[in-house]
Amino acid sequence: KFPMTWVRRGAGMPVQGGDWALERLGAILMEGSELSTVTNCVFTRLDSNAVFLSGYNRNVTVALNEFSWLGQSAIASWGRSNDWDGTNGDQPRFTQVIGNFAHDIGIIQKQSSFYFQAETCQTLLRNNICYDIPRAAINFDDGFGGGNELVDNLLFNTCRESSDHGVFNSWDRMPYVTMVRDGVTPSAIPAFNDVHHNFFVANYAADGGCLDNDDGSSWYQIRNNFCVYGGHKSDFDGHSKQSIGNLHVYPSVYGPSCVVVSAQLLPAVGFNEVYANNTCILGAAGQPVMRLDSRPIPAAANFTITLQYNKIFVPNASAVVEYSKTVTFQQFQAMGYDTGSVVSDDVPDVDTIMAWAKALLAPDAPGRKR
Repeated sequence: KFPMTWVRRGAGMPVQGGDWALERLGAILMEGSELSTVTNCVFTRLDSNAVFLSGYNRNVTVALNEFSWLGQSAIASWGRSNDWDGTNGDQPRFTQVIGNFAHDIGIIQKQSSFYFQAETCQTLLRNNICYDIPRAAINFDDGFGGGNELVDNLLFNTCRESSDHGVFNSWDRMPYVTMVRDGVTPSAIPAFNDVHHNFFVANYAADGGCLDNDDGSSWYQIRNNFCVYGGHKSDFDGHSKQSIGNLHVYPSVYGPSCVVVSAQLLPAVGFNEVYANNTCILGAAGQPVMRLDSRPIPAAANFTITLQYNKIFVPNASAVVEYSKTVTFQQFQAMGYDTGSVVSDDVPDVDTIMAWAKALLAPDAPGRKR
């Protein structure tokens, strides 16, 4: 029996905020577990998922395993809620996914990942390596609760059999009420997700960039990452994503650009998208620093995308900004936008880029949690 692919709600599937539906099945299926560990295992040539966390799980560790030639995903985590109410606690929380090695998965089901979560929160993904897969390496199906951390992961050769996706993908079409943000108050506002000090390569058809924050994805701190071929994306009314201190090399989000805000209105006041203190290296003269889906923009004082103190490297110092019209970056700044940013034609060579990347990702690099 082959698993279904590209299915939505139905057949007993719970409400979700994203695209996925899947069976609660794995070579190891865990429900109701606490302080359990899956470590030093080899999962290979399985038709379904390898490890599945279903419903209530607490402080599970999945570490130092190898996953290869799987029909579906390596690790999937899927809780339960009462529709929008997630205060029942019937979800995987405080899971640690550390030091795993995954490749050649999704052989049967292409909508699969190294790690997938839905109605799950407060997950740590650290020091994992994943490559040669059909879709995103890590996929958050919704914004349930938040409080997730991705750090020191190496992800590349993703989206080899699909597109309209990134190395990391997220959706957030449905608000959930949890108490994760402050531990006591029921709220539809989740805790921030922290994505930092990762090495992402958005090659093959990962045209959503390194982090494809799609369809309402919000509440992300994206900082100090080395991203090759991917920039900052906000799509379909996403907001409150703070992209700070990243190194974006030859970025592309459905075409060259450091920042893309697509198919949405601008965020409301107080929910700004932020692109600040980043280094962005564009591949050709005349490429855009930012694209805004051909829409007009308000005066700088009312513009709810915070752009400032970025370093843009591009041949001939020639970059543009695209909205309802196309202007040079210098004209954009003259209108009061993107204060403190600089454009330079001193495009770094590969050795310089790699030296910057090594410093950015070093164990003692700024911004690391102690």
